[in-house]
Amino acid sequence: VLNLHHPQIQQEKETDHYVIETKLNTATSELTEESNDEEHSRVPYLFRWTEGGKEVFILGTFTLWKAKIPLKKTKDESSFAVMLFVRPGYHEFKFVVDNKWRFSKHFPTTHDQYGNINNYIEIPAKVAPVNIMDEIMV
Repeated sequence: VLNLHHPQIQQEKETDHYVIETKLNTATSELTEESNDEEHSRVPYLFRWTEGGKEVFILGTFTLWKAKIPLKKTKDESSFAVMLFVRPGYHEFKFVVDNKWRFSKHFPTTHDQYGNINNYIEIPAKVAPVNIMDEIMV
């Protein structure tokens, strides 16, 4: 049973698409205590799930494993994606697909201290820009 909180998500209509702004620093009380300097050091990263499902969320060290963030279907409906702003560095994460914990075969994996398999990424300080509107459909 997952007992996770949804992050605050602001959706704004822009042409035929929605711009999703996920405010991770308000997802939990621990995140809201971060300084403005840390908030400004976050960089955009596009997370994608291509392995099926009807409902997909992501959570990880960048949400302190407490907030699950929804991914949206891509225009071609072949995958789900979400742009998140995360601090540079090493991050472990996992997907929740149709209420089941999953890791992706398209990201590197590691074992946590409990023996669970998680995906991980290393975010550089600067990331090439991605147009999220080209990826996500309403």
